[in-house]
Amino acid sequence: MKKSKETIWIFTICLTLTLLSFYLHVSTFTNTMINYVDQNILVKENIIVTDGFLPWAVDFHQTLPDFKARPITTFLIKAIANGFNIRISVAFVCINFLFTFFNGILIYYLAKLHALSRIQALWSTLIFYSSFSVLLAYFIPIATYDEPIQYFFIFISLIFLKMNKNLLFAGGFALATITRENSLLLLPAIFLFMMNLQIKNSLKSNMKFFYKVFIISVPVLIYFIYLLYFFKTNPQLLQETQALLPEKFAKIHKNLIGWINLSKTILSFISVYLLPIFLITYYQKKLTNETKVITAFWFTFVINTILVIISSYAEESRVLMLPILIVLPIFGKILTESVSISPAFFTYLMCSKRILLLAVVTSLAWLIVDYCYKFTNLTMNENLYREYNTLTVLFIVLVLLYSRFSSAQEPPIQHN
Repeated sequence: MKKSKETIWIFTICLTLTLLSFYLHVSTFTNTMINYVDQNILVKENIIVTDGFLPWAVDFHQTLPDFKARPITTFLIKAIANGFNIRISVAFVCINFLFTFFNGILIYYLAKLHALSRIQALWSTLIFYSSFSVLLAYFIPIATYDEPIQYFFIFISLIFLKMNKNLLFAGGFALATITRENSLLLLPAIFLFMMNLQIKNSLKSNMKFFYKVFIISVPVLIYFIYLLYFFKTNPQLLQETQALLPEKFAKIHKNLIGWINLSKTILSFISVYLLPIFLITYYQKKLTNETKVITAFWFTFVINTILVIISSYAEESRVLMLPILIVLPIFGKILTESVSISPAFFTYLMCSKRILLLAVVTSLAWLIVDYCYKFTNLTMNENLYREYNTLTVLFIVLVLLYSRFSSAQEPPIQHN
């Protein structure tokens, strides 16, 4: 009975947070992929999911070779649209928000497998839904497409890995790679820091080591076989892919050259990483456990950052999210062990100088973020980037104030 109540509880929370994200995307004060309008598009009354952007996005993912090699999301969207005789735009929303809902449940379950308490697991789930490229996934230029289904397969495979169901892990991770090939960037971290490998001189240990190397290699092999099949059945796309390779690995100019491009890149990194990196660093300074998972995060962060800068558009903030997926299940533990809010802390905040500090910091953050976004040519009245980053800065200041408060509460060390 207790288990069923917990299930209903987490399902309700994940559904509520998913619907909150959907509401932000269709509100009258935003302009997203979902409710996109401009002066050239006539929108029927009471239509909250428009055809201004999404049909084009689905069509576009059936043109370029690297997009066509990621067929799962497009296949499901078209299958739902044809099966239920609904618009492509509505099918897109149904598929992506449904998997976003599933992902929250999977994170909660994965957090419990990491031995987090129910409250800590819930915090991990909340952090997932409040992360920049999930909460605002379909704002432009984040423009999420394959990621919800990719995350679903990644979380499923990590659950299987945690349960020592290695073949199911390999199958799940292969599907994550077919959904979006950058999933492969997680394999070195999984192999080095999450497999608990212990290499000894005994034959048994060596056999165990080679078995785990084999399991890690299976998703790569499956993806390689898939690519061979894909290009064999679509030979013209192989030539197109080879022709586009130099252009694909020349995005560094778009990311770093010129004030507009550099501003977009820096703001994208800040939006995605400022709060997670602050909390991880703050946690590492206070505590020393969970270093394996955190090291895996830093390892993947370096690799992913390099590849994003040279081969992707950093302004599409979703491409930066991958390293956070490793540490996400334990984020609830990081947060609750770093900060423990109490009535005494609120009393501590209710001081004129601290209230003034929070007001000044919030105002400065708003003005600075607004000023920086002016270099990007993004219209701040159509998105929530300024508000999101301002709240991030405010939260960080609250954590720092809590650190000072908790230090003052510690009893002085007695010297004999």
